Amino acid sequence: VTFTRAATAQMKERIYKALTEEIDKTPDNSHLRQQALILPYAKISTIDGFCNDIVRENFHDIDVLPDYGILDDSQLALMRDDAVSKVMDELYKEKSPEFTELLGIMANGTDDSALTNLICKLHNDSMAFARPEAFLDELVNAYHSKAPLREHVWGKIIINYSDRAIEYCRSLFRKMFELCKDDPIVEEKYGAGIQKASAAFDELAEILKSGSWDEIRNAVCSASVGSFGRLPAHYSSFQSETIKAQKEIISAQLKKLVPLFCASESENEADTAYLRPIAEKLIGAVKRYKEILDEEKRSANSYDFSDICHFALKLLVNFDEDGNAAKTPLAEKFSERFNEILVDEYQDINDLQNTLFWAVSRNEANMFTVGDVKQSIYRFRQAMPEIFLSRRDALDDFETDNYPAKITLDRNFRSRSGVTENVNFLFSQIMSRQMGSVDYNENERLVAAADYEDCDFPEAEMYILGDMDENVGRETEAQFIADKINEILKSGMKVKDKNGYRKASYRDFCILLRSAGGGKAEIYEKVLSANLIPCYVESKSGFFASPEISTMLSLMRITDNPIQDVPLLAVLLSPIFGFTPDELAEMRIDERKKPIYHCIRKAADNGNEKCIGFLKKIDELRMLSATLPCGRFLEEMYEKTGCKAIVSSMPNGSRRKANLNMLVEYAEKYEESGKRGLSGFIRFIDRVQRRNSDLESAADVSEAADVVHIMTIHKSKGLEFPICILADLNAKFNDDYARSVASYHPDLGLCFVCRDSKRKCKYPTVGKVALDLAEKISGRSEEMRVLYVAMTRAKERLICVTRYNNPDKKLAAAGSELGSEKAIMPYALLSKASMADWLLLGFIRHPDAAPLWGENARSSLPSSAHMHFEKIDSISSPEAHESADEEFAPSPEITEEIKKRTEYKYPYSSLAGIMAKVAPSDLEGSEFSTEYFAAEKPQFLSKSGMNPANRGTATHKFMEFFDYKAEHFDVDEQIERMVREHHLTEDEAKILERGKLGEFFKSDIAARIKKSPLLLREKKVTVGVRAGDIYPDIPENTADEMIVVQGYVDCAFEEDGELVIVDYKTDRRTDEDMLKSRYINQLKMYEFALHECTGKKIRGTVIYSFDLGKAIDLD
Repeated sequence: VTFTRAATAQMKERIYKALTEEIDKTPDNSHLRQQALILPYAKISTIDGFCNDIVRENFHDIDVLPDYGILDDSQLALMRDDAVSKVMDELYKEKSPEFTELLGIMANGTDDSALTNLICKLHNDSMAFARPEAFLDELVNAYHSKAPLREHVWGKIIINYSDRAIEYCRSLFRKMFELCKDDPIVEEKYGAGIQKASAAFDELAEILKSGSWDEIRNAVCSASVGSFGRLPAHYSSFQSETIKAQKEIISAQLKKLVPLFCASESENEADTAYLRPIAEKLIGAVKRYKEILDEEKRSANSYDFSDICHFALKLLVNFDEDGNAAKTPLAEKFSERFNEILVDEYQDINDLQNTLFWAVSRNEANMFTVGDVKQSIYRFRQAMPEIFLSRRDALDDFETDNYPAKITLDRNFRSRSGVTENVNFLFSQIMSRQMGSVDYNENERLVAAADYEDCDFPEAEMYILGDMDENVGRETEAQFIADKINEILKSGMKVKDKNGYRKASYRDFCILLRSAGGGKAEIYEKVLSANLIPCYVESKSGFFASPEISTMLSLMRITDNPIQDVPLLAVLLSPIFGFTPDELAEMRIDERKKPIYHCIRKAADNGNEKCIGFLKKIDELRMLSATLPCGRFLEEMYEKTGCKAIVSSMPNGSRRKANLNMLVEYAEKYEESGKRGLSGFIRFIDRVQRRNSDLESAADVSEAADVVHIMTIHKSKGLEFPICILADLNAKFNDDYARSVASYHPDLGLCFVCRDSKRKCKYPTVGKVALDLAEKISGRSEEMRVLYVAMTRAKERLICVTRYNNPDKKLAAAGSELGSEKAIMPYALLSKASMADWLLLGFIRHPDAAPLWGENARSSLPSSAHMHFEKIDSISSPEAHESADEEFAPSPEITEEIKKRTEYKYPYSSLAGIMAKVAPSDLEGSEFSTEYFAAEKPQFLSKSGMNPANRGTATHKFMEFFDYKAEHFDVDEQIERMVREHHLTEDEAKILERGKLGEFFKSDIAARIKKSPLLLREKKVTVGVRAGDIYPDIPENTADEMIVVQGYVDCAFEEDGELVIVDYKTDRRTDEDMLKSRYINQLKMYEFALHECTGKKIRGTVIYSFDLGKAIDLD
């Protein structure tokens, strides 16, 4: 099992390829041939797919219907909104003092979204655990602890963090002593002061190790660096300036520690007592939210994959009151069934999934897990890399026969050695257990194993762009990247692919961003496009903002209700109808207070052809929307407005067209959830937009397209590119949690700020500070792993681009922050604000970075790989493109060819609107007619829930599975049997019109069916028919083309050696003549097809109308 469908398909493909290669070597090996044959049946799937299979196969053991649907993100988001709104309504009505205090802390005026978001987040995160309710209960355990604050889980976090800070400061003191040795004057004047300050920090370190909370708090709050002494006037050296900078760094770190100790032991006890009932109230609200959400999902018979995994767990594991897990008999069967369980990407597993694999394994003895903790970057999806770490750490290295064991896969078959060695150089300094969750030692280092020829280009590069604001200089950075891409292509750089070496092209470049939100990716796209570099942004947001979708949504809205000025104007001014502002102004000038639709109507009455055509089109669409399913209606709307042809002619036409197809898919998914109608779908879209959500846009670029890819680092995971450019590295880490009023950590609990109602203010608490620190450490560790993933995507060339307003100052500051140790202390990295800062700290000691320092060269660390460093003060503007103003005489030959091509008429254009495969029901009449449109509100829109389509389907199911061999035709008894045997659902059984069904079985046609020696039901028929026989008006040159007709005959029975067709109809408000005229083409086609398929003569066809209660002979 693995996490994505693409990975499972790739895995099957690679296994099959490996098997066929071995079979080619040993063609007589029957075992290998057998393995290749059974590979399609191997249980290779995603985790979600595996759980889904378990639930589908065993649904009868839990309270789940077998035909459940899977909620997409937008449906789930709206369902969550409804559930949390109900919870909040209950809480507001209850008006408990605990909720009043909770609201006072969380709400911002009348805005309670912070609270509702926290309720949803806590529930969502709890579902990653095998026992969600137990997890929620544990979040408030910290409030019940009687331990002194020093030993309390929150106090430990703050003290450990402070200890790291003080140890970092002590490392800087050690560096100061080294610098003093190189400058006697500095040692004479500063030496004693440095010694005194260092001793004070040694004492502070001892207090942190053994003092009480209040003793530590007093020591930290009163600590200072003091004075080092005074140098001679005008004296300055590299050593003195560095020591001054380091002293400032130490002073700054001390100031940062003081707010962490925001309360004394007694003050914290009072805060905890105040917050305990508030936290318990919040957890109660989360549990209530889960109850309501689960009930809504059951009512809709639709679930998300998290629910499916929990259903699977319920089938496989039982928990006792103490939380101990025991396998069910079904789990034991699975344990015996699987000889080996291979779990890919195990570093991204969570507690729920890990418990599932334990349940189906033989106590994990037959589990083969593959993962790399350094690439665990899905913490926002509740990935828990610590599970993989604990499993890995518990195992010994594999030798010959020790099992279970661990095998280190350190060979890198992707990248050039210059890439891997520089990655090693950086991460051996910055990645550790504390920062990144793993010590980057010899076992973690990459070993280059890819086969490349020597090259004349730098395999790793770092550029520091200067003279710009590091926060807003993306356009300039993007220009530099565009210049670099053109420079590399002009240099003729060759890259290696499976066919050997070739010149680099645009598709070999990938620009990686930490985040594409806020229009960041579009900035790079815009600049590259301005430099005539084809590019593609791997971003699936912006669906609603795309012009083609916003126009279609406006058209849908006015189809549903044309008295809406804004969407109506959008449609009128669109390329579909092509009205101009002047035309609309002219129509509106005398009717300024009337709706625009009224003005259009009036202009049409006065003979305005454009308005007449528009109104005709809208009326046609309104009639279609009343009868067609939503997805089918959209397809008809596209066809009748020609919008697909219009958007295809625009820039990025293929993507725009793909977006239109995506809208159809969303409409079909909406109706799959049991909802119906254009109005409902529009309301669904409106709700998605109101919550500032978006739907996924279509992707239209293939892997072979020659474009520069711009994507997020997360999107790039699992991919590789010859040339990777890491951009926007100066983007600040997300520290929003520190500005929130509530924080929680899965291992440390939940806490808030406190509210002082008298002083009308909020103040921090020890718990909140501790949880913020824990979140900072976990978040920075994740960012470290994200950077590792980004740098290891490159195959041949890795380019890192950073930007600073004053690079020289930044370099000097970075140098001052480094101690004497090879590895950079985790605390120094924690204090950094961006990945660019980490790169600067890590690469500043590279031997090739010496030119960056100028005269003040620093000591470097050894490196076996070259890396190119360059500081660029200003970016030159791109070369101006040649003016396109010069006029050229058109070529007669080209003009003639253009004319020839544009006037060409396709000889088979009459077949373009005819499907190659049709159902007989499609032949009921292709002409648009008002005859078949409802003149009044249909019954399915009433509150009774009697949907004609559902009732018709249920009736056909009943007739298909009715037992004609039964002694008596008892409708109720037959329905009960069909429900038991899952031929009908409970809902379908309820909407069957039993009286009308009973009338059928009293009829002569039912008696004839019972006597028949051969009965066919839902008989599939497929036959080829001349196009001219179906469409008499098409030209002769296309009349002989064959069309496949495929459908299902409701019922056919044998009588005197011939077949009689019976077609069931549930149409209402019809008469015999209407039914005959409506269905004659369809039923004649059934007669022809059934004769062709069976070889038997067709005696006749009978329409049985349940509404009329009678059989009607077609002839």
